Amino acid sequence: MIKDKWEFYKDKKGEWRWRRTASNGKMVGTSSEGYKNRKDCYKNAIRNGYSTIDVMKPFSIVFLLILTTATVLMWVLLS
Repeated sequence: MIKDKWEFYKDKKGEWRWRRTASNGKMVGTSSEGYKNRKDCYKNAIRNGYSTIDVMKPFSIVFLLILTTATVLMWVLLS
């Protein structure tokens, strides 16, 4: 399955926007307004179908959660 392409960019006013392009090259969604910070732009994209897993891909961080016998939650940074 080919995923849609999501782009995050700054417009001419310096505000953050997103656009979603289908695998056939047609634009299927855009933000209806600009955002002062990128975090708010990502939140709006998530409300419109952007995967939160895709949001974390640029950071390349993987955590391994470990439950001990004492039911204490621990984590290990893998990358």
